[in-house]
Amino acid sequence: MEAIYWVLTWACHRRCKHCYDDRFRPYVREDLKRVVGEGQSAYRNIIANLPEDMSFVDASGARKRTLLVLAGGEVLIDGVREELFYPVLEEIGRRWGDRGPHISIQTTGDILTPEHIEGMLSRGVRTIAIASIDDFHVGLEGDKKFALMEDVRAMMALFGAREVGLGGARDPRLKAPGSRPADDDRGPFFVLWRAARLVDWRTLAARPWLGEWPL
Repeated sequence: MEAIYWVLTWACHRRCKHCYDDRFRPYVREDLKRVVGEGQSAYRNIIANLPEDMSFVDASGARKRTLLVLAGGEVLIDGVREELFYPVLEEIGRRWGDRGPHISIQTTGDILTPEHIEGMLSRGVRTIAIASIDDFHVGLEGDKKFALMEDVRAMMALFGAREVGLGGARDPRLKAPGSRPADDDRGPFFVLWRAARLVDWRTLAARPWLGEWPL
């Protein structure tokens, strides 16, 4: 299997027009525990029923790691991060070890901290996707998103994470390095991009951070 996109929870901290959860509202108190509990009760069974071999053969005949994208909601908020997101990463490590998929996580980035980055990388995450560089994420309109980009870049530099780009951006401040890593280079990487609903999957599938890593 080439790629799996796994929404761990609906819980988030924003009210964004592009959100595809028509039930969405910021979950608090008991509602937060309830919606996170749905993920807690399911994740072990989900992981147990994924393929033993998390790899695929590309068009050239090369075997590469499956891309596993973990997303929300927002997986880094309090009440989700320690209760669900980190346990999922740890269970993935126990299931596959060094034979595991290339793990990418999707986050809005505005609550990202160095502690979060360390927590993710130490649990096997190889790519961190900041999917809020647009005017559709409440609170990141206009120049606010560019300030966020610089904050994220400064934090990633602390961990030696390298930026890769999706291309197609119109504003020069959105441009990211486009060089392709070597095939045996597993990161860590980060990418800055806009709301997933607004990006053509064919554009994403052609990019090197999407799991093109050999076993």
